[in-house]
Amino acid sequence: MVAALLGIVVSKTSVMLSHSLQFALLLCVLSNLVHHLIVKAAGAKGELSHWQRYGATYIVVVASVMILVHPTLFVFKDVGCPVRCLLRDHPILLSVVTHVGYLVLVVGIALSTDLVGKMRKQLGWHQSS
Repeated sequence: MVAALLGIVVSKTSVMLSHSLQFALLLCVLSNLVHHLIVKAAGAKGELSHWQRYGATYIVVVASVMILVHPTLFVFKDVGCPVRCLLRDHPILLSVVTHVGYLVLVVGIALSTDLVGKMRKQLGWHQSS
């Protein structure tokens, strides 16, 4: 889009390369994040329920799938693979799924890092018993 505004001609091959690199980078980062959360949860100490131990991991996995839908469809479209899905035919819904995926990712990371507990401690807010 920026290239079109600047009047630069972009070949189909460069678009395919761009979409493939976007997919590869996102897949690499998100899969490494999931792996980190699995290792962190497996090594957690104390009496924790399954959800307390692995909840953030599950949330990040769901977020990763939601985020990767859009680049995956781009790559399939670029190579000529006939993909039939609801999201491909409704670009607004596809955009909503992607953006909600990023919000869910933030929630998963906040849960993993105990962001709320740390903020309460930092601000001096204590949970009343």
